[in-house]
Amino acid sequence: MQDLTDDRVRYDSIFSTLPEWTSDAAAYVREIGERHGRDLVLMRATLNSDSPGGLLIRAADADYIVLARSESPLYERHVLLHELGHWLLGHLDSGTYGCCKESDEVAAERFAHLLAERLAARVRPQRACAKRGIIAAFGSRRHLQRHCA
Repeated sequence: MQDLTDDRVRYDSIFSTLPEWTSDAAAYVREIGERHGRDLVLMRATLNSDSPGGLLIRAADADYIVLARSESPLYERHVLLHELGHWLLGHLDSGTYGCCKESDEVAAERFAHLLAERLAARVRPQRACAKRGIIAAFGSRRHLQRHCA
């Protein structure tokens, strides 16, 4: 249990450095790279069916997150957050990433899950405000009011 608490504290300190999520994932990734002083580029590719959903590649000039094209935007976002986890947790710097070290994979999954929770919490209040705006614009409607708590 202590490991989970330690991870949450470590991840929260990383999350505090991240920009606000935008619908432009490539711009979000680019900004994270800029904030950390290294070019980070998001690419989408058609990968073989036996390939992972995403890859993190270090090159001399930049690091690349490669996402497999998917029919599910939610799956793509999860894979993106997972690969960002590897990058932000320093797995490329350890010299072991790429050989699927199990502890790195577990840490990246935990990171992706916690970041997704944090991003969802930021979006919920915005949706509630939008519903209140609809009520304000169109008057009091009980069927709308019950959704705005």
